[in-house]
Amino acid sequence: MKKAIIVLALFLILIYPAFALTEFKLINSTGQAMNLSYDLNSTSYKDNSITNPRAWVKVCGSDLLNKWVGLVYSGGNNSAFKIVSNLAKFITSLDASNCITFPADISSFRALYPSRIACSVSSSPDLSNGNIYFSDEYMIGKYRVQQTDNGTHVEVRVKNIIDDQGNEITVNQSFLVVTLIRKDTKEVLDSAVTYKNVSVTLSRSGYNGDVEILINGMKPVYIAISLSPTLASGITYGTLDPGDVNVSSQNCINKACNITVSQDTNVNVDIVMKVNAYLTHQSGSTIETQYWNSSLTQQPTLPAYQVSLTYDYTHKVAENVSPGTDVIFGTWVSIPTDAATGLYNNTIYFCAQEAGLNEC
Repeated sequence: MKKAIIVLALFLILIYPAFALTEFKLINSTGQAMNLSYDLNSTSYKDNSITNPRAWVKVCGSDLLNKWVGLVYSGGNNSAFKIVSNLAKFITSLDASNCITFPADISSFRALYPSRIACSVSSSPDLSNGNIYFSDEYMIGKYRVQQTDNGTHVEVRVKNIIDDQGNEITVNQSFLVVTLIRKDTKEVLDSAVTYKNVSVTLSRSGYNGDVEILINGMKPVYIAISLSPTLASGITYGTLDPGDVNVSSQNCINKACNITVSQDTNVNVDIVMKVNAYLTHQSGSTIETQYWNSSLTQQPTLPAYQVSLTYDYTHKVAENVSPGTDVIFGTWVSIPTDAATGLYNNTIYFCAQEAGLNEC
């Protein structure tokens, strides 16, 4: 008699609940959220300094007991980090709301640069292998970077570090955590710690989509503009006669010629222009009376500025333009009475730079 042998395999699956803070912020003595400014005396973002009052860290979470918590420079979980507190706090008790508030104790030797305030919650006093959390508060300032992307790696160099007063921070220590993240999910792809003006190469880790760079958890200054199809394809004035005055372009009408400041831009910008030459005939004769105007609200109807021959960006099309804004462009030309018949052309270039600066 054959016997059926039944083998029963039991799989034990252990599910560990994901730990998460329910609240994290930097606060002042009255419990209000606070940012930190650069303190010239200590050349840092230290709290309890001439510039900044004493700061406290407030964290809440049901699984904080017996964990270490400290402020860090970081770009997110699995990224490199640098501790900015003097000492991490070991959590031995929580209040009824599962919260604790303790002195931030920010170090003048570590908190050297702007950042989004971040903390690491770890089982280790050195805060290694911890979970990274970001608050909505900042060590106020900004970064300007140079980056190149070859499709597999992104090379980044921090060129300028600017404090909250617009001054260059000259201290140069290895407290710049450069992080490459996916733009959609914010997943960390790679990270490294570096100095100002020392390039680091970060791997895309096989990801081919859009990425972003973070410096100490902050996006560096980013500027992008786009030209409308009409403006990008070229301005035309049509067939004109000698002596015609202030004739508007045929295709820059009904807001067709515009420049859009991308929503991803994170500073206000000035848009500037230059030309490679006056409107030039194949014989070499030129038309120097070319004009332009711009508006943020409606199609310009009158010329305002004459385009002069310049090889650098001296003409401001628009000033202090906020992200997501369209700059509407109009242009006109007057024809000299002795102008030669035929085709005239030139090239106009546009550039966007941080408002108030000359970077183009």
